[in-house]
Amino acid sequence: MTRKLRYRVARAIDAIPDGPEAIPLIKDAIRDILYLVSEHYERISADHTIPDPQTVRHYIIRGSNSSAITITFPATPTDGDRIVTTREDAQITLSGNGKNIDGSTTAIISAVGATAECEFREDDDEWRIV
Repeated sequence: MTRKLRYRVARAIDAIPDGPEAIPLIKDAIRDILYLVSEHYERISADHTIPDPQTVRHYIIRGSNSSAITITFPATPTDGDRIVTTREDAQITLSGNGKNIDGSTTAIISAVGATAECEFREDDDEWRIV
């Protein structure tokens, strides 16, 4: 872990107060730490298509916008590809781009602060919310 990354993680942890009201803040801090150490993280505010994975197989996306956005998954995923999407503001629609997401062509993240972690399963030829 780089010095800058250690500093940012320490600041995220130090910002958490004591007591039960800290639980949502702890969840946010954990997500932030995951974003910091992930292979690929994007914060988006408009419709977005994830490119087919070539060197990066794990994406973490944080949707932030006042109007609904659509995240379109890669057209040719490989077994084990993961996409984690967190809603900050407006509703997020996940599109399987020709592959189903748990049996449907789309999935919706409707609750503010909710996260959907999807993994592609080659044996089912679809994305699964895990």
